[in-house]
Amino acid sequence: MTIKLRNPFNLPLLLAALGCIGLTWFWPRLFPGLAALRWAIALVSILLFVLSFLSSRLAGWLVRKPVILAGYAGATLIRVWPLALGIVALLGVALWFGTQSGSNTDDEPDFVTSSTGGAEITIPSAGSLEISAALTFGKEGTAPGEFREPHGIAIGKDGTIYVADTLNLRVQVFDPSGKPIRQITRGAEAFKQPFALAITNNGELLVLDSERATIERFSSDGKLLSSFGGNLGFYFPRAIALDAQENIYVADTGGSKVVKLSPTGEAMLVFGVKGKERGEFTEPTGVAISPNGTVFTIDPSNRKLSAFSPDATFIRDTPIEAAGSVNAPKLVLEPGGTLLVSVPEPHLVRRYSASLKPLGEFGGGGTEPGRFRLPTFLARAANDIWVADTLNHRIQKITPK
Repeated sequence: MTIKLRNPFNLPLLLAALGCIGLTWFWPRLFPGLAALRWAIALVSILLFVLSFLSSRLAGWLVRKPVILAGYAGATLIRVWPLALGIVALLGVALWFGTQSGSNTDDEPDFVTSSTGGAEITIPSAGSLEISAALTFGKEGTAPGEFREPHGIAIGKDGTIYVADTLNLRVQVFDPSGKPIRQITRGAEAFKQPFALAITNNGELLVLDSERATIERFSSDGKLLSSFGGNLGFYFPRAIALDAQENIYVADTGGSKVVKLSPTGEAMLVFGVKGKERGEFTEPTGVAISPNGTVFTIDPSNRKLSAFSPDATFIRDTPIEAAGSVNAPKLVLEPGGTLLVSVPEPHLVRRYSASLKPLGEFGGGGTEPGRFRLPTFLARAANDIWVADTLNHRIQKITPK
């Protein structure tokens, strides 16, 4: 059978190919737990592009002949190599940006657009903090001790390290030296997107499953004790934190609010409403509570780090860099009352005073110890800072000098 190329294109197939290229860009944002499938979608987009040179009838016949299809695809890509090169370049850009999982790609992060007036505002500068990388462990993979985009991190009183290994759909447990101890997988009904962690005073582990929009409570040895929050209407919540009374604060990212829950999961108080004014949220991605009850929140879509009183009254805010809602900035309170905030791009961790004045920062892009690729969740234990170095697929323990 002689196969002849059509000119012009089979428009529906060409549009389908371009649609698949767009889907590879947005797929990790829509389904972070299935991000690897974007490669299959990329392959489909190339096949649709190749088939777009044929009539629908002939394309349908060829799909049923995989050996002939493979040969035809190679010959066609060579014959129309300028167009093929453009499609491959476009696909490469989509895959690269998809890998960033919605993070900001601004080349000049020191300047952001105000969420209220549209004018440019300057993020207050911060000097460098001297640190040393005391411990680094993990690499990309699925074996014990390996990660695929780790997010939440929590440190037990005995130094045990808990990590939400998000794309591997598990929580990994390590000893203080970074040696794997066990995995928590929720049994037969697996996690959908384990994202954030917190540890109670008695050593119980709370796991925020972002896609399921629930909080799972586990015993210290990994036994599932309860699950709650599914009836509260959360939409892809991205962070949790505990106060001194072990009330649970949830950054309901898709719901544009922060919600205070009792230790057993009953809603008690809501912070903020959807909007772009001061004290309002678009997509809050982090929350931390000081000993006096001040609630700190971060909303990269509104480009604000904010403080609220315990009764949800807005106090103040300061501008921050923009970012997406998946690999997004997080914050943790330090023993002295200062805040640590991750800045996924430009790959930094920044310290703020309780009045939200920047005090210094460390990190920068790279794979060397002490450098990061999209740092997200943070934890503080003793004098150490723990960082989920998400796109380096590892955990780092940083010691300030």
